[in-house]
Amino acid sequence: MISIIIPAYNSSEYLKRCLDSIVCQPFEDYEVIVVDDGSTDDTGKVLDEYAKRYSRIKAVHKENGGVSTARNAGLDKAQGDYIIFVDCDDYLSEDAADIINKDLKEDKDLYIYNNFIKNEGGITKSLNSGSFSSIGEMLLEIIEPLSDERNEYLRSMAGKIYRARIIGDLRFSTELHIGEDACFHADLIRGLGDINRIKVSPEAWYVYDRTNVSSATHHYRKDLYSAGKKQLEYLLKAIEGRTDIDERYRNTVLARFCWKQFWILYFQGQYTVNDDSCFRWYKETEEHIDKRNIYDTDFSNSLMNRTFKYRHLLNNELIFNGLQKVYLLRNRNRNV
Repeated sequence: MISIIIPAYNSSEYLKRCLDSIVCQPFEDYEVIVVDDGSTDDTGKVLDEYAKRYSRIKAVHKENGGVSTARNAGLDKAQGDYIIFVDCDDYLSEDAADIINKDLKEDKDLYIYNNFIKNEGGITKSLNSGSFSSIGEMLLEIIEPLSDERNEYLRSMAGKIYRARIIGDLRFSTELHIGEDACFHADLIRGLGDINRIKVSPEAWYVYDRTNVSSATHHYRKDLYSAGKKQLEYLLKAIEGRTDIDERYRNTVLARFCWKQFWILYFQGQYTVNDDSCFRWYKETEEHIDKRNIYDTDFSNSLMNRTFKYRHLLNNELIFNGLQKVYLLRNRNRNV
């Protein structure tokens, strides 16, 4: 049996589309667990209506605690041999069940697919690299894909099937509000140990809707500094002591991850603190940015590349604090 877990919060407009795309599928044996995470709109009402109409849909109502707690609640209720996570504002393609039913016969522990990406201009398809030579290589791609056009969704829950027993007691961290899906995958894949238990497929059946402006990915987050720091510390533990990781590749991945966090904090004006903790974190992680033995770094963004070249200017605390004040002033209406 397949357990499809859907966390839902204030999404009555999209939940119907999501559930309709599932109940019409010719799945052989499945259950749908929808966790209403304390919604204040009609999400709970819509969910109960569908649960009454379709016996395979199970409604779970809980106090608001965030997407990690909702997914964990779904895992606690799941009875299936395989797990699929679907966000309530996304949906499945018409041939999703055909692809999934066919692939499950290969008896893998983790299936990773491409995704259909719905933007204002239409629907496109994401790209995965196709294969990985080791668990360590995949872990690095989860931390920070070196190519912005490939593996962008490797770290997300979208378009994946998990054998339930390999998840076991693993749950989403409730201390991480950004990157919790990447950290979940890092723990999961590290535990697998055998790259041959993973299938990376070129096919797609998950439609990721980026047009929903109310989605969490569109919201300004004032805790990006602390969230990025926690995420980095968590992911570093996943690759600690591994012998199947090229050191030069590792350094490049960490440099890109760190600099992207700094880019968000400093050059998009998303400072979150007025003390010197941002500067201290910069100094603590500087070793990952200042490695000489790294691959050529291309951020596909000319301004980001230029600032990366002059990143050493930020080593001066006066300059660093000056930039901080400028961007805090510039974005004072957003830092509430």
